[in-house]
Amino acid sequence: MNEYSIRPAAFYHGFDVEGGNALWIVTKGGLDIQDRFKELTGKDARPEDKSFGDTQECFRSSLSAHLMFCHWSTEDWRGYIKWLEYVIDMETKMAVLAPTSNGYHFTVYTAADIQRFLGWQEKISEAIAMLESNIEVMKSLMRFYTKLEENRDFDLRLSCTDDIEEFCNQLCNMVNDFTLQISRARALVKLTGDRGELIKQHRLERLNQNMEREAIM
Repeated sequence: MNEYSIRPAAFYHGFDVEGGNALWIVTKGGLDIQDRFKELTGKDARPEDKSFGDTQECFRSSLSAHLMFCHWSTEDWRGYIKWLEYVIDMETKMAVLAPTSNGYHFTVYTAADIQRFLGWQEKISEAIAMLESNIEVMKSLMRFYTKLEENRDFDLRLSCTDDIEEFCNQLCNMVNDFTLQISRARALVKLTGDRGELIKQHRLERLNQNMEREAIM
């Protein structure tokens, strides 16, 4: 069973509206984001992503970098949650499907099983927290750049209006996708909670039956 892990990263961005200079500080393990940035601004990249002839072009290029980083943050959450759904179903489905009549238990769950099960629940909660954090970051970006269009001191507000609107539209699509994944994760939280209670009931029933047998003997 392939393991997934959440890959945290931190970003800082500054843009000089007079000179067009952009500053990016990125902290993350691995070089995948650096490689993508090089690809974004490399010789085969789109002209609008790597043009720095004037402040307007520099601003557009900075928005492209923003989007690239944001797209990176959306990658494979669908696969991660699907993997959690699969793992939890494999580990708990016999609690639902297996026969338990006449004191027979197809699967005997131990305290270690319950501990492992709680660990999966924590992973789901962590995923929800990360998704909600990503949504808040993107909404913050949308609010910031939308306000730029209303800022009279921002000289590029008229020439770059379409770029800002397209930027915000793409962020909105990412937020919608994150929201969908959160809904899936919350449904999985409910499923894990329900099955966890069922497993505890099976354990309690089995313990009671063992105590009854010992009392009879």
